[in-house]
Amino acid sequence: MSKQKKKEEVYHKLLKEVIPKIGQDSNNIILAEVMLILKQEGIIGKELTKEDEKLIKNIKETIFLSPEITQKAIRDAKYHGKSKWN
Repeated sequence: MSKQKKKEEVYHKLLKEVIPKIGQDSNNIILAEVMLILKQEGIIGKELTKEDEKLIKNIKETIFLSPEITQKAIRDAKYHGKSKWN
Protein backbone atom coordinates (compact mmCIF):
# COMPACT_ATOMS: atom_id res chain seq x y z
CA MET A 1 0.00 0.00 0.00
CA SER A 2 1.36 3.42 -0.93
CA LYS A 3 2.06 6.03 1.72
CA GLN A 4 -0.70 8.25 0.31
CA LYS A 5 -3.26 5.42 0.39
CA LYS A 6 -2.31 4.68 4.00
CA LYS A 7 -2.82 8.36 4.91
CA GLU A 8 -6.23 8.35 3.24
CA GLU A 9 -7.20 5.19 5.09
CA VAL A 10 -6.21 6.71 8.45
CA TYR A 11 -8.02 9.96 7.56
CA HIS A 12 -11.24 8.12 6.73
CA LYS A 13 -10.98 6.09 9.94
CA LEU A 14 -10.57 9.29 11.96
CA LEU A 15 -13.57 10.88 10.20
CA LYS A 16 -15.67 7.86 11.18
CA GLU A 17 -14.85 8.61 14.81
CA VAL A 18 -15.15 12.40 14.65
CA ILE A 19 -18.17 13.12 12.43
CA PRO A 20 -20.78 11.47 14.69
CA LYS A 21 -19.45 13.46 17.65
CA ILE A 22 -19.51 16.89 15.98
CA GLY A 23 -22.93 16.65 14.37
CA GLN A 24 -24.20 18.28 11.21
CA ASP A 25 -22.85 21.81 11.64
CA SER A 26 -20.93 22.64 8.46
CA ASN A 27 -18.54 24.92 10.32
CA ASN A 28 -17.53 22.08 12.66
CA ILE A 29 -17.26 19.57 9.82
CA ILE A 30 -14.92 21.81 7.80
CA LEU A 31 -12.91 22.67 10.91
CA ALA A 32 -12.49 18.98 11.75
CA GLU A 33 -11.38 18.15 8.20
CA VAL A 34 -8.82 20.95 8.13
CA MET A 35 -7.41 20.05 11.52
CA LEU A 36 -7.22 16.32 10.76
CA ILE A 37 -5.38 16.91 7.51
CA LEU A 38 -2.95 19.44 8.98
CA LYS A 39 -2.24 17.14 11.93
CA GLN A 40 -1.80 14.12 9.69
CA GLU A 41 0.64 16.01 7.48
CA GLY A 42 2.64 17.17 10.51
CA ILE A 43 1.89 20.83 9.89
CA ILE A 44 0.32 21.32 13.31
CA GLY A 45 1.38 19.66 16.53
CA LYS A 46 -0.37 18.32 19.58
CA GLU A 47 -0.63 21.80 21.07
CA LEU A 48 -1.98 24.53 18.79
CA THR A 49 0.03 27.73 18.57
CA LYS A 50 -1.44 31.13 17.67
CA GLU A 51 0.08 30.67 14.20
CA ASP A 52 -1.62 27.26 13.88
CA GLU A 53 -4.95 28.80 14.86
CA LYS A 54 -4.50 31.56 12.30
CA LEU A 55 -3.61 29.03 9.58
CA ILE A 56 -6.64 26.88 10.39
CA LYS A 57 -8.94 29.91 10.38
CA ASN A 58 -7.56 31.13 7.03
CA ILE A 59 -7.95 27.73 5.38
CA LYS A 60 -11.48 27.32 6.73
CA GLU A 61 -12.49 30.80 5.56
CA THR A 62 -11.01 30.13 2.12
CA ILE A 63 -13.05 26.93 1.82
CA PHE A 64 -16.22 28.83 2.73
CA LEU A 65 -15.56 31.42 -0.01
CA SER A 66 -16.60 28.85 -2.59
CA PRO A 67 -20.02 27.24 -2.11
CA GLU A 68 -19.01 24.40 -4.43
CA ILE A 69 -15.88 23.58 -2.44
CA THR A 70 -17.77 23.91 0.84
CA GLN A 71 -20.49 21.51 -0.27
CA LYS A 72 -17.97 19.02 -1.65
CA ALA A 73 -15.95 19.08 1.57
CA ILE A 74 -19.07 18.53 3.68
CA ARG A 75 -20.39 15.81 1.39
CA ASP A 76 -17.04 14.00 1.37
CA ALA A 77 -16.67 14.23 5.15
CA LYS A 78 -20.15 12.88 5.73
CA TYR A 79 -19.61 10.09 3.19
CA HIS A 80 -16.26 9.03 4.60
CA GLY A 81 -17.41 9.62 8.15
CA LYS A 82 -20.20 7.08 7.90
CA SER A 83 -19.65 3.81 9.65
CA LYS A 84 -21.02 0.61 8.26
CA TRP A 85 -23.66 0.74 11.02
CA ASN A 86 -25.08 4.18 10.06
